[in-house]
Amino acid sequence: MSDSSELDTPEFLNVTLYVDDIAPIRHFYHDVLGLPVVFEEPGQAAVMGSVAVHDPSEGPVDTSRLYFLVNDPTAFADRARSAGVEGTLRTDGYGEPAWESVDPFGNSVVVLKRRNE
Repeated sequence: MSDSSELDTPEFLNVTLYVDDIAPIRHFYHDVLGLPVVFEEPGQAAVMGSVAVHDPSEGPVDTSRLYFLVNDPTAFADRARSAGVEGTLRTDGYGEPAWESVDPFGNSVVVLKRRNE
């Protein structure tokens, strides 16, 4: 990809780990490492800073998904495609464009639109 100062550099949002049993991984990140739980829905999700843990209802067990934010996922998708990286442009849960791909190690990568608040 080009080395221009006008590029929309992705900002890391979080990594989501998909597991059968959230309790042991929540214990590790919260009780052992001391990351505060900022959101939790029993049996479904625990978010500790930039680490999110989710049951298999949204992703296969033993996989990871890395999330990034950009201003314009559509432009990012075009830039990635021109660099030879395949991906899928889709709509996220807020009706905004999102780009999804797989990194060279098989991790799911999702680029979401940065929300202006």
